[in-house]
Amino acid sequence: MRILIGFFVLLAATSLNAWSIGDTEKNNLSVSTAVEELKHYLKLCASDIKIDGKSAVFHIGDTAKARSAGINTAKLAEEEWLIKSDKNDIFITGGGKRGTLYGVFVFIEKYLSVRYFNAHEEYIPAPKELAFKSFDEKGRPFFKFRNLFRDPEFPDDKGRFAAKMRINQDGQSQISPQYGCDDAYGLPAHVHNIERADGYLPTAKYLKSNPEYYAIIKGKRDGSARSGQLCFSNPDLVPLFKAKLREYVKQSEARAAQRNAAPPRIYDISMNDNLNFCQCQRCAEAVKKYNRSGVLLNFLNQIADDLKTYRPGCYIQTLAYFATQEPPRNVKIADNIIIRLCDTYSKLTEPVTSPANTAFRTRLQAWAKQCKNIIIWKYAITYDDSKGMAYPSEFNYPADFAFYAKNNVIGVFMEHEGPSTGDMYDLKVYLEAKFMENPNADFHAVTKDFMHKYYGSAAENIILYRKKLFDAAKKNKAPMAYFSPSSKGFRYVDFAVMAECQKLFDNAENMVKNDTVLLHRVRRARMGLDLLLVKNLMPHYLFGMFSSNMDCSTLFKMINDAQKRVIETHAKSSKILKNTSKRFTADVKNNFDQMQYSAMPEIFKDKKVIFFPLSLWRIHSKKFITLAPSDKAFFKYACKVDMSQAPASYKNPMRNGICDEKLKKITSGTPIKPAADNDFKWYRLGTFRFNKGNPSHFFITNNWGMSISTSLFAEHLGDRDIDLYIEMKFNKENMEIGTLAAVIK
Repeated sequence: MRILIGFFVLLAATSLNAWSIGDTEKNNLSVSTAVEELKHYLKLCASDIKIDGKSAVFHIGDTAKARSAGINTAKLAEEEWLIKSDKNDIFITGGGKRGTLYGVFVFIEKYLSVRYFNAHEEYIPAPKELAFKSFDEKGRPFFKFRNLFRDPEFPDDKGRFAAKMRINQDGQSQISPQYGCDDAYGLPAHVHNIERADGYLPTAKYLKSNPEYYAIIKGKRDGSARSGQLCFSNPDLVPLFKAKLREYVKQSEARAAQRNAAPPRIYDISMNDNLNFCQCQRCAEAVKKYNRSGVLLNFLNQIADDLKTYRPGCYIQTLAYFATQEPPRNVKIADNIIIRLCDTYSKLTEPVTSPANTAFRTRLQAWAKQCKNIIIWKYAITYDDSKGMAYPSEFNYPADFAFYAKNNVIGVFMEHEGPSTGDMYDLKVYLEAKFMENPNADFHAVTKDFMHKYYGSAAENIILYRKKLFDAAKKNKAPMAYFSPSSKGFRYVDFAVMAECQKLFDNAENMVKNDTVLLHRVRRARMGLDLLLVKNLMPHYLFGMFSSNMDCSTLFKMINDAQKRVIETHAKSSKILKNTSKRFTADVKNNFDQMQYSAMPEIFKDKKVIFFPLSLWRIHSKKFITLAPSDKAFFKYACKVDMSQAPASYKNPMRNGICDEKLKKITSGTPIKPAADNDFKWYRLGTFRFNKGNPSHFFITNNWGMSISTSLFAEHLGDRDIDLYIEMKFNKENMEIGTLAAVIK
């Protein structure tokens, strides 16, 4: 009985799909994958595909049927694909290991209307009969090397998503042979490969025996990763690197053969990750003639010339980064050298064509005049405290990629980690892949298509939100530097814009409130805005409102709601992704917890008072000071000092004051002699003035164990006199320091 039922189900399933698969290329793993992927999506999306009224028959790869139809796959370039019909026969084939696979994914996307959102989400339209007149098109990704560096959180799908999006370098992960492999880097690593245990010249192995290999930095030989480099003018390094590279080539090719992959084409020799360059006399003289990049390239040219003799199709790649970003003088760059130019200049809310980004634009143009092979290292994220916060960088992509295409750029390396926290991560990654494939893609059409298919009925509100951010950035000339923008870099989102954007998301969530999948996607889109509020702009908004004597209840509710959403959304995303940070949710929660204050103290009744949130304290002496919950403290948090470990400067009376860094002047407050009981008390420190434009800090204790920057006070209060108060409690074992309060005179 089970056999009959199974047979009936098979017949029923087969009868629903009138299309068929004809002959396919044999003994080609990626073509076999292409066939299975095509079957999978055809069954989901097409009850039939007809060409001039007849059901289609698909022929995949280099087949006898394709050759009889006049299709010569051998003439197609690496990664080039072709989709062509002859009557009701549809031929999909391509060049190299990936061309046919790319052609199939293009067909699925373009003609079946499937969308590949990320490694675990896609759009599948309802199945129906599809009719076409004919097919005759071919294409090829524009940039030779296309890398989405998404490590370490994204799911390991063996490169399936990368292949779908026609990406041929998947960060540091390998694309499996079944998905066409990747244009892999050879050993030892794709970047910063000098000071590694398996690198060219690790100091642990060579510094004692050959200190002359390493750079002189501030009078000492230094090869360390964070401050050292090599002495690239030392002629003894050339034969050593030639021999080491030959060995790396052998090892890399053996590894590739084991995984049935093509041998690597790129071998990186790049500097350590710091700003320094050798200061020895020989290097200093060479720098005058060639620039620092020229000193490096004179060294690499010799190794590249040797590489060409035994691996003519391979490249040596190096970084134009910090010390070596300026192009060389009086040096001809070898044709088999790739310059990976790092964009450490550009403002993140402006395209490369903007006057604000003239420095990087002109630098790229200068390199393009001397080098045939440039890869752009583009920072698609922000780091440190600004990680994940909202900024509308996607609007720059059309101008950026079009400019790269005109200036000898053969590849783009998008550094874009952090899918669990990244601002509009799925949209931006999707667009990055599309523009690496086609630098002249229609930004608005691609964006609108993604938004409506990914967010459903919430799409229009989110589109308006991104446009509002973009307009605010332009209007307020957002000064957002790459890598780790300062707190002020995000001030382009004033409170009115923040409130409008939050309202758009309220509307968006309401539109999809009954769909758990779409609601989570909307919440993830909102997370960048929420992070911007709770981790960056909250103190700025609060101080502005406090100093203007405005009601803050609306802002506190907004903060409260945003905080809860961030924690819940990140926790849910963590179940899908891997290696997500538990510390992230703890940090965000702590920031909010530290804003939960109790009733207004009696001492400040009828006074205009501003409180420093606990998140603004900088703890310098972490061995004996910890920030921890404290129920009786004003903000329910306090800095707890272990008196058994603390130095004498923490004992009664304690010195405090304002240190004006510009004037190099300290204004001392009244020394504090805390009462020896178990209750918090407010202690008046004296009258102070914060000079606008002068960086200063309030410090407590002689040894600067804790301090708070007073820049926000100076910004919002100008040069007005204020009375400062500190909240403290004291006993023999512990002292607890609460918040700082300022009464405006």
